Amino acid sequence: MSAVQARFYVAGYERTSWDPSVTIVKMQAVSRGEHNKNWAAATPSGQIQMTIRNESAAGWFVDRLGKEVSVTFRQAEDDE
Repeated sequence: MSAVQARFYVAGYERTSWDPSVTIVKMQAVSRGEHNKNWAAATPSGQIQMTIRNESAAGWFVDRLGKEVSVTFRQAEDDE
């Protein structure tokens, strides 16, 4: 297997009080809804929390609050 794909939804975000340019994004594994019934049985479960300093990247997640996103885990190459 060369990669593992998981579905998460953007569960929330907060701007830090110590640096307003920093956004903490929280994601939860998808297990809701009939359309995810089969997927939820096989997808990795858990939570992802990221501290993001890039405002453009943070905005991407903020714009998708409550929406499902896919995450692909693969081994990083040395030259990446």
